[in-house]
Formats: sequence, C-alpha cells, structure tokens
Amino acid sequence: MARIRNSNTTGCTKFEYARSTPEWNCGIFIDIFPLYNVAQGKLSLLKQKSRVFFYRLGIKGYERKQKLLRCGRPTWKQMCRPEMLLWNVLHLFMDHQGLSKRFDAACAMVQESDQVGMLSFFGFRENFIWPKQWWKETVLLPFEDEMIACPKGYDQILTRQYGDYRVFKRGTAVHSLVVFDPDMPYRQKLQESFRS
Repeated sequence: MARIRNSNTTGCTKFEYARSTPEWNCGIFIDIFPLYNVAQGKLSLLKQKSRVFFYRLGIKGYERKQKLLRCGRPTWKQMCRPEMLLWNVLHLFMDHQGLSKRFDAACAMVQESDQVGMLSFFGFRENFIWPKQWWKETVLLPFEDEMIACPKGYDQILTRQYGDYRVFKRGTAVHSLVVFDPDMPYRQKLQESFRS
C-alpha cells in the first residue's frame, strides 16, 4: 500500500496526529492499493481465501502484541486470543517481514483470472472485487493540482464499491481526520494545532 499526498494541504488522521513528527507528511492523501487476481473456481477460491485469512490473522496478532507491549504488560487472557497465539507460533519460524511476504504471496497466488480485488486490505468482500476489464485502460483525472491516471472504468468500480458515490453521506469515512484544511500546508497547520 502507498499514498499520494498534497503537501500544500492538511489531512491528518488520529493515528498520524498522535505520532506526527516534523518528517511525517500529513497532507490530504489518496490511498493506493495493489490489486490481486481473485480465484474463480470454488476450490481455488477456498484455497486462496484460507491462506490470505491465515496470514492476515498472524499479522493482526503481531500488531496487537506490539500495541499491548507499548501499553504495558499483556495479560494471559489477552495473550490467549487466537491471533496472538498464531503469531507466537509463527514467530518461531519467521519475523514480521517474512510474515508480510507470505501474506503478499497468498494474495498473489492466482496467476490468471477475469476478476481482481483489493485482497490485502478488504479481503474477499464482493463490492471490492471487480471484472479485470474495468482496470485495463486508464484516463487522467484531476486530484488537487495534479492529473492522476485512474482506471477508465472508475464509474463502475466506484458504483460497485459505494453505490451512488456522487452523493455525500455523513459518517461513512474509513479514516477519521482530526486535523483538516485543504488550503493550509500541514507543517503550518500542525504547528498551530500543537500550540493551542
């Protein structure tokens, strides 16, 4: 996963605000996710799903353990959660980077397919799986002061993903932005926020 950010704006999530440093770019962003082929046969799909979910659970265990260790000493009850137990076993054979590579390989295990999806982030949710044809060609669309290459089938993709995406719906964002200003660079805005 990657992001495109506009450094002349501010779009800072709660997570970023809590950990922001002068080097951390907090401009308004667009997330960029890799697309993976999604298996089409029942058996192949089951195999792909089980591997993706297995390694995702291990990553969740790693992340939860790191969070608990930062907050103090984890309890036995917390350590016995399925994802924590899985990570503790997987950790005997690989580090977090190795686990991430296995997760990526599980997402990418299908070589040929007529459909693609954002498996690494949304798993196998139907509205995040699309015909590959919708992604084959690109068009340039404006984002802030840039023109960004987007899939030509963006209207079908967004409609499947969100329904009527042109209608603003309050409270449906994935990210919770605590500091937002489209007209002020994030360095200046964060200095003001931390002063108050």
